[in-house]
Amino acid sequence: MPWDNRTLLRNRVLDVWVHEQDIRRAVGRPGGMDSPAGELVAGIFAAAVPYAVAKRAAAPAGTRVAVVVDGERRDVLVDDAGHAAFATTQDPADVTLDLNREALTVLGAGRRAPDDLPPTAYAAIAGDPDLADRILRGLNVTP
Repeated sequence: MPWDNRTLLRNRVLDVWVHEQDIRRAVGRPGGMDSPAGELVAGIFAAAVPYAVAKRAAAPAGTRVAVVVDGERRDVLVDDAGHAAFATTQDPADVTLDLNREALTVLGAGRRAPDDLPPTAYAAIAGDPDLADRILRGLNVTP
């Protein structure tokens, strides 16, 4: 299906911002994480978390995953049909992934594997370690 103008422009912002971050990491000059483009890109990758949980990580029905990015928690719940969506409540989770925005965007853009991120990328990972690893690896949603 061809992209409409909205999708085309959104993806161009994503592409340019991700490449900017690649250059910033390469030259040791971090920045731009809290820019409007950084917020847009983080939102795009955060919206893909249910897909990563259900399809990429194959989390079983009834699984609840709490994803906390820079202190903001969103829960993902897998239904009986194996589909995941953001939950409206925050209940005890089977897996909690607490990471920063840079980790989310680096993983979402496929720039690094979870094992290659610095320890500062994660505040905590709790629950089923195998499922957590599958979810983190499944966050790479850029072609």
